[in-house]
Amino acid sequence: MGDSISQLRSEGLLPQHGDGNARGISVKEAVLPWNRFRRTDGTGVDAILGPEMRSTGEVMGIANTFGESYSKSQTSALWFASPKRAKYLSHLANKDKAQGLEPTRGLLALGFTVIATAGTARYFQVNGIPTATVRKNSQGPGLFGESTAVDLISSGRVDLVINTPVDVARDKMVG
Repeated sequence: MGDSISQLRSEGLLPQHGDGNARGISVKEAVLPWNRFRRTDGTGVDAILGPEMRSTGEVMGIANTFGESYSKSQTSALWFASPKRAKYLSHLANKDKAQGLEPTRGLLALGFTVIATAGTARYFQVNGIPTATVRKNSQGPGLFGESTAVDLISSGRVDLVINTPVDVARDKMVG
């Protein structure tokens, strides 16, 4: 930006020695004015690029933990608070299950209830994450009318869904 490191140090913007210490974790989030993507009658607008800007920018949440930073960024971007007690539905492809453990533990620590399809639920349970099991939509309702994942989503009984695509050929080899 045109200033030298020594100038920034003399102005107090950088510490006098070293590179400085991180002061928390920052999470940035896009802010989109969703009302501009629909006409007043509720129908969608043409998605072709034009001279009108349709995005307004971004916000950032800063805190000591990722969960707090993420929650702050979502609160700022969406204009409402992240739920303190919520239900999280997970359906992860085999290739993504290991990477799903820490984010799921973080959501559990924030007070989320974890619900997952059978394979993901077993993986989470074996790794110490208490998880309720829900049927896949392709399995249909159970003998006693148990809900499917789509039923939970459609009825608003879950607050967050993470569903990763399946690499069919790879997953068949992995089992």
